[in-house]
Amino acid sequence: MPAVEDGDVPRPVGRGRADADGSVGRGRADADGSVGPGRADADGSVGHGRADADGSVGRGEVAPRGPARVDGETRGSGRHTSDPVSSDPVMSNSVSSGPVPSNSVSSDPVSSDPVLELLLDPERLSGLLRTPVRVTRVRPKPGVSHTAALLGADGRVLGWVQALVGPARAKAAKARDRAERYGHGALIGSLPLPQWDAELVWGGIATDPELGSPLRRSGLDLTSPDLVLLRYNPLRRLVVRVGGQVVRVTAEPHAQRMSAVARSLAERGLPVVAPCELGPQPHPGSVPPRVRVSRRVSAWPWVEGSDLTQADLGPVRAAGELAARVHATSPPVAVDLPERGWGDLLAAARRSVALLHAVAPQAAHAARLALAGLPEQEPAPDPLSHEGRTGAEDGRHVLLHGDLSLDQFLLGDDGVVRLTDLDRACWGPVELDLASVRAAQIVHEVRRSSETGGVGDSAVGHGHEQRDEHRHTRRHDHRYGHEQRDELRHTLRHDHRHGAAAWEAFVDGYGRAPLPGAWVSAALLARVAEPWRSQAAGWREQTEEVAQLALDLLAGTLLPGGSGGQHAQADPGGSAVVAGPLTSRPSWRVPRVVRARAEDESGDDDAVTVTVGRAWPAGARDGQARVAIEGDDGRGRLRAGTISPGGAVTLLPHGEDPRLPGLAAAARTGSLLVHRAGRRAVVHRADGYLKIVRPGRAAALVDASARGAAVARDAGLVAADVVSSTDETVLTRTLPGIPVQRLASDGSWSDLWAAWAAGWTRWQQLPPAGLAAHTPADEAQVLRTWAQRVGALDLLTGTPWPERLARVATQLDGSPDVTLVAAHRDLHDGQLLWDGRRVGVVDLDTVCRAEPALDLANLHVHAGLRQAQGLWPASAADLVREAVGEVAVAGSVPASRLALARRATVARLVAVYCLRPRWRDVVLAWAEEQWQSEARHG
Repeated sequence: MPAVEDGDVPRPVGRGRADADGSVGRGRADADGSVGPGRADADGSVGHGRADADGSVGRGEVAPRGPARVDGETRGSGRHTSDPVSSDPVMSNSVSSGPVPSNSVSSDPVSSDPVLELLLDPERLSGLLRTPVRVTRVRPKPGVSHTAALLGADGRVLGWVQALVGPARAKAAKARDRAERYGHGALIGSLPLPQWDAELVWGGIATDPELGSPLRRSGLDLTSPDLVLLRYNPLRRLVVRVGGQVVRVTAEPHAQRMSAVARSLAERGLPVVAPCELGPQPHPGSVPPRVRVSRRVSAWPWVEGSDLTQADLGPVRAAGELAARVHATSPPVAVDLPERGWGDLLAAARRSVALLHAVAPQAAHAARLALAGLPEQEPAPDPLSHEGRTGAEDGRHVLLHGDLSLDQFLLGDDGVVRLTDLDRACWGPVELDLASVRAAQIVHEVRRSSETGGVGDSAVGHGHEQRDEHRHTRRHDHRYGHEQRDELRHTLRHDHRHGAAAWEAFVDGYGRAPLPGAWVSAALLARVAEPWRSQAAGWREQTEEVAQLALDLLAGTLLPGGSGGQHAQADPGGSAVVAGPLTSRPSWRVPRVVRARAEDESGDDDAVTVTVGRAWPAGARDGQARVAIEGDDGRGRLRAGTISPGGAVTLLPHGEDPRLPGLAAAARTGSLLVHRAGRRAVVHRADGYLKIVRPGRAAALVDASARGAAVARDAGLVAADVVSSTDETVLTRTLPGIPVQRLASDGSWSDLWAAWAAGWTRWQQLPPAGLAAHTPADEAQVLRTWAQRVGALDLLTGTPWPERLARVATQLDGSPDVTLVAAHRDLHDGQLLWDGRRVGVVDLDTVCRAEPALDLANLHVHAGLRQAQGLWPASAADLVREAVGEVAVAGSVPASRLALARRATVARLVAVYCLRPRWRDVVLAWAEEQWQSEARHG
């Protein structure tokens, strides 16, 4: 083979060595083993410039926005390929977001993964690495790690990148240690992402965590001027050409099976690409490189020529004949081949659809419906396709290629059609190979038609002018909606029914084996996530089209006798979208999902759908109360805007805000974490966290942050330094440690809160001179302000909470004189970090003088909230409350003041969370329990 697996997306190339676009390139391999635009930088990255002290890559230009096309990739044993986006449907061990126990269509949860979003965003990733990069061959493992190939601005392969989450972060240290041990320490870089308990690590091919060892033992010189990179799938596979040989390096052993099957077929007179040590090489003038073969390293002859994805029908017919001969051949007795069948293909389809549903649910509708229609048992053979069967009609299993497609056949310059890439050979029904061929050809046509604006083979006779016109029209019709997709589908069906001329030639040579549509549908679903894995331009349209074709095939619309009917079924897991004005003001809620037309980053006047994560009161405009919203736009980008109870939605472009003029430039330098429209934003960069505020407000923020940091340090806690500032931005250094909110199951949880209790006891004993006062009356005004804002929005109408907010405010107004101590004023678990030894505190610009109960009650109540949200177990929340009690005892804080402060905190959190659709009902139910409990014990 190799088959396209786990995100391998080859691209078309010409004859001879391919161009320097990341395919079979003419460029020298860099010192890190990549074929990139420059040498590896001193930080071990594979970038365009020197590294800074933070371990990022040098200062290249930021990559264009949006998912980038992957240009130029060649697969296999030294031949040029066109580009079916296929995968190994049966033997794939790719990780989905979770098991799919049956074909049933599940609900449609949308769970955000900010680490994966960062990896998929070329602009944000380029900002952090400080050089233009993008990813392809993405393999996600939510909550654990995400792996991808790293490409430069010109499409060349630079190396690998991993985002490691939680305990998996330990792999970064192991990768660095391994690289250091073998002299490649300067070729690997890393960057912590503490806000997500994650770490970004990247390096050149020579530092690949799984391929580095067999590479070193092979003696392969990645810096050789004769070396050409053919294919690289990080942590899985590397294929290079050196002179007249193709060297394959894999993470798992492959050489024994692949070589034995190839030798066995060659000895029987079948034209296959056999190992170099067997017989004469098709490239007789070459000098064999000094490569040590092993279980994970093999060497094969380079075949001059091309594959059959766009070949004439004669060679395709010959390929069908060759496939039939392989299926009629007994497998080598010396090799224990695995057995594959319908169950394996069905399982691969389930994994692929589950992955697509997890990472791009809006593109998974048709795929999930098609999956639900697949039978549990192996489909019966088609009685209409009976001519010249090859022995599979009795259900017996035969020798299979395992990932057959037209690009696994090579048409050499000598006119011989050869079969290659037999590393997935297995036992199984012939339908497995034949469905693979058909599905791969369909996907190839879908992608080619998508890229050319719906012009496939049927347009060839009309010349270049018509194709150019179609490309021009598609390029300028950014909306490309249902009408255009229907036109594309019609064009594809008219286009020899998705390359059916080639398919007919293949099965004519093969002998008309039976092929029920369910087999092809399952094979298509096994590949349905590959466009997303590639992150190529147009992946969404390609995904939807492949999925719809899989659904159509179940009804026979692309097979002889099909009805051609249309499917229009509701998605059982679909989520509602706000599409029009909201009229029921008394019970209005901030919607979970909003949709509006907005000028997006590329200038498209297109509808944007945003899943609301957080929201705040935004004040009135033209007499209409508004809510500021923040959420994901389905492309991994944070979008901010406003919505009114009347349903009017305004969305800002990603990383832009007219009232925050400094945001546009700042957002291009890192990852946008927070954006409260018109108020503030936070960007995580390689050198720290950049806060963006309205012009003229940064100086006060710097002063307040400095005062707060001084208090924290005097208490023995860790605080961030202000690195630099402008009139509208403040850059603070990144603190070591992990957000406390994520550590409830960590073994150091008790140590953490013991350290916090000791530190906060010292904090409250510090002299608060120079800090502004925040009295109980001031806190009462905070509650009244919240009551007014949510009241104007009718968010708590019909509940007791407006009256409760007013009542607690009155009680605070009647407070006796209290001693004011140093206070954070917004203390909760999200403001604390833990590095295993010391506690860090962030957002210190609110530090003031306040009664000691304020901070303690806020943290106490938030512990109960985290338990109600399901984020902490009861035992973890109890430990926090115990630590709060210790500090209260040490500071002689009256129980009555703590009780009042807790009531005030609960009431304020109701006002805060009634704006946030995900948690509104949970928080209101929890708050009611807390209120009643306080009343019973008060």
